[in-house]
Amino acid sequence: MKTPAVSSYQALLKSLRTSGKRQSGKYRRKLAAETGAVAMECAAAAIAGDQEMIRQGSADFLILMARLWAAEDVSPDAIWKELHARIEAGEVYRLLSAAPDRRPLLRGPWSTASTKLP
Repeated sequence: MKTPAVSSYQALLKSLRTSGKRQSGKYRRKLAAETGAVAMECAAAAIAGDQEMIRQGSADFLILMARLWAAEDVSPDAIWKELHARIEAGEVYRLLSAAPDRRPLLRGPWSTASTKLP
């Protein structure tokens, strides 16, 4: 079942699709600068704890990222596949670090986890 947000996002991506051509360099640079500025504003809002500005900034950032992907002729599916691969790799690393046969690091005043001398 698609939520309204997913439907809206898919409609946005469909409207931004290009004919397989990259946009002009000047347009891409302007778009990249605007995307960076919005990301910084959103981060500043997060530091300030302004939830309304975080919501608005996040929405602006996602729209600009979708435009940037379209301008660079990058498939959104490629982005989602990359995110999925990173999540899967993180899960594998987490499972490996919690393996039952892994020796825990010794902690204490005379037990060191390193051979480096001070």
